[in-house]
Formats: sequence, structure tokens, C-alpha cells
Amino acid sequence: MDYLFFVLSLVAAVPAYTYASWLNKQNNKAGAIWMWTMVLLGIGLAVFSMLRY
Repeated sequence: MDYLFFVLSLVAAVPAYTYASWLNKQNNKAGAIWMWTMVLLGIGLAVFSMLRY
């Protein structure tokens, strides 16, 4: 089940990363940094849940 959570977080990270890149191109640095943080946090939590056991 943890692997499914990891794959789903990777799938969700693709549009979020694309949106963050678009925000960066629109000179919205704070929004881009926030989105990149959310991407890293989502993937990081999935990896943490796999390594927890």
C-alpha cells in the first residue's frame, strides 16, 4: 500500500511541478517556491512512510 501512495504522489507531483514552473515564469516566486515545497513534502512523506517499517 505504501508503494501505491508513493506512485500516486509522483503522479500528483507532475502537474504541481508544472504549475510551479509556470508561476516562476510569471514572476510569482513566492507561489513557485510554495508549490515546489509542497511537491517535495508530498514525495518526502511517501518515502518516509515506506522507510518507516
